[in-house]
Amino acid sequence: MTLDNRDELLLADVHRRTGVATKEEAAHILDAVADALGELFTAEEARIVGPYVSDRLARLLAHSAERHSDTSGYEGFVEGIEWRENVDRTIAIEHATAVCEAIASLLPLDVRNKLRADLPAEVVAFVERARERPEAQRGAA
Repeated sequence: MTLDNRDELLLADVHRRTGVATKEEAAHILDAVADALGELFTAEEARIVGPYVSDRLARLLAHSAERHSDTSGYEGFVEGIEWRENVDRTIAIEHATAVCEAIASLLPLDVRNKLRADLPAEVVAFVERARERPEAQRGAA
């Protein structure tokens, strides 16, 4: 996997937020969550996020959005992460929180507002709850 500077910065943020032991683990988490997240996106949503993430991640989101196979919202999103990472639900939610927060931190307000308006309500509520929780409380949920 070839990483550019934006990938490296996002990966470092995911590594910090998840607290996993290695950068390779953080990369696996980032890709698994981004792939599941991309399945929630329309092609248009992936397109508007693309300029703010690395080229590699933009391609992953776009490819996943093309499949656009996940219409089950939050439950399907979490189950997709569980399956991709082979982890239990609690860990999948922790990883989803970390990656969604890291990606959201890169997006301008207008893009976040567009996604908030378009994504399934329970996914938006999940991300917003995660963003409101103090970092010290994460991992206990």
